[in-house]
Amino acid sequence: MKEFTEVIKRKFPYDEKLEFYVKPNMPAGKLSRALASNSKIQAADIIAFHLYGGLFNSGAVVFTPTLCYFDGKVVRLEDIRAVSKRDKFIQIQVNQGGRFTTNIIKCQNAEAAALLENVFNAIIDAPRANNLAILVEKKDYSQYSKEAVNWLELRDEVMATIDLLHQKFMDGKISLIEYEDKKTDLLSRL
Repeated sequence: MKEFTEVIKRKFPYDEKLEFYVKPNMPAGKLSRALASNSKIQAADIIAFHLYGGLFNSGAVVFTPTLCYFDGKVVRLEDIRAVSKRDKFIQIQVNQGGRFTTNIIKCQNAEAAALLENVFNAIIDAPRANNLAILVEKKDYSQYSKEAVNWLELRDEVMATIDLLHQKFMDGKISLIEYEDKKTDLLSRL
């Protein structure tokens, strides 16, 4: 599982007024409130958290290196694909086994929601662990005719594009049908 420790530490704001806390500045009393709302977490695992609440409804959004805890739910950070802000709520789309689900996260207010949206966008934009760029080596085709070289270079580019499409499919950015259609189209050009 991909860790997002550095992204969270860099993008998560420290703001006592809005109840945003990030390592190493996590007051013990505030940390215990975050732990009380999410009993599955160990204090040492927490990188950052946001406390929200009113008279009868309070809670925390807690980040560990790989997970986000909120309202009794747990989401893998690497599975988050989209985020949007709605007043004092954040809506995140998560790819869970190829199926997208939507989760609502409550914040202290609209300003806090905007800050949390920025954190989620940074997580979404961070490079994925297995999303290594596929590099196409220029092979030596000097012994072939110009037509053969053109065909071989086209073949190399088509295969690299298919590999990139497969990675997008695995990341949940395109469906299986889109992947197969584009792959068939590319292969028909050879």
